Amino acid sequence: MKRKAQAATEYIFLIVFIFAAFLFFQKYIVRAVNGRWKSVGDQIGGGQIYDPVKTHECAVGDEPACPDKWYNVKYYQQNNCDAVCVGADHDAAACCACLDKSFDKYCVKL
Repeated sequence: MKRKAQAATEYIFLIVFIFAAFLFFQKYIVRAVNGRWKSVGDQIGGGQIYDPVKTHECAVGDEPACPDKWYNVKYYQQNNCDAVCVGADHDAAACCACLDKSFDKYCVKL
């Protein structure tokens, strides 16, 4: 009976020790998981790193008059290009000019 109690106590100490180790190394474990998550995300992104402040959201124009025009979406919205490029009575030349104003040197075809 005495041996069974000793074994139970040893298991309790082992479990407490493991939990204490996890609590003590919690910051390092979280950093390791986040680092691995970032490296996997960068591999999926084909080497392109996403930064919410510096990343440029790019799109390509589907206007037949100016095919394959790349532009920055934020500049497109700031220049109000939807009013010129979308709709039944849109002007192709004005749309291309608006896309040119929305051009960003980081928005290029890969």
